[in-house]
Amino acid sequence: MKVPAAALSICGLLIAATACAPTADQRPAADEAAATEADVGALKALEETVVAAFKAGEIDPMAALYPEDVVVLAPNQPALVGKDAVLVWLQGLYDQFTVDEFTSPVEEVVVADGWAFSRGVFAWTLSPKAGGEPVADSGNFIVIWRRAHDGWKRARVIWNSDMRSLRGNDQDTNQRYE
Repeated sequence: MKVPAAALSICGLLIAATACAPTADQRPAADEAAATEADVGALKALEETVVAAFKAGEIDPMAALYPEDVVVLAPNQPALVGKDAVLVWLQGLYDQFTVDEFTSPVEEVVVADGWAFSRGVFAWTLSPKAGGEPVADSGNFIVIWRRAHDGWKRARVIWNSDMRSLRGNDQDTNQRYE
């Protein structure tokens, strides 16, 4: 069987073109890197939204970032399970304190497969509305984000305090907000 020269030329061009094209393994990595960069920027912006809302004592902007099944692990208290529990806790904090200062710079963001985490430090000063000395604290946080149909949500939030917590020791205690 004799193959026409034109057919051989076309086959040669197709082989050459596919050999130079990125493989299936290479394309997603490039696409994922671009998506990851955009996601990192979006997650950092969402953390800034949290800082602004917390400083202003606003619940709604933060509520929009919590899915119904959120879990928050705050220092020295039981886990807050579910969006309603977190919002009740947050309202209790705002009822008792005014946020004088709050910073929460993000030091790291990692994104993979619809999940991400952000890690950083925080510092705040809260003044009791009933009077008394301001309460200052600082520490570290990790937020585990989950991509949802309407954007990134704070699925899990954990933070610790740099303050020593010695239960029963009056010189160094942490407040529990209920």
